[in-house]
Amino acid sequence: MIFVGNGKGADALIPFWKRLKRSVARIEAVATDMGPAYISAVRANIPDATLVFDHFHIIKLFNEKLTNCVVICNEKQKMGWANPF
Repeated sequence: MIFVGNGKGADALIPFWKRLKRSVARIEAVATDMGPAYISAVRANIPDATLVFDHFHIIKLFNEKLTNCVVICNEKQKMGWANPF
């Protein structure tokens, strides 16, 4: 870990981008949460870096989508659909 910023927006990374531009560091991968602001900021400032998302947030997102699918299928079955797909 080389930087932790305050806040949840892309502005929290401005000090890091300034410091990075002054250095000769070559960033290969960035571990971040799945917030669009952070993803956009990384893509704009180090487009060749690999984005890494943690296991917890990936599984959480998958489970949310799966739950939504189950709810929709149950609603369609209650309306008389033989096959909700």
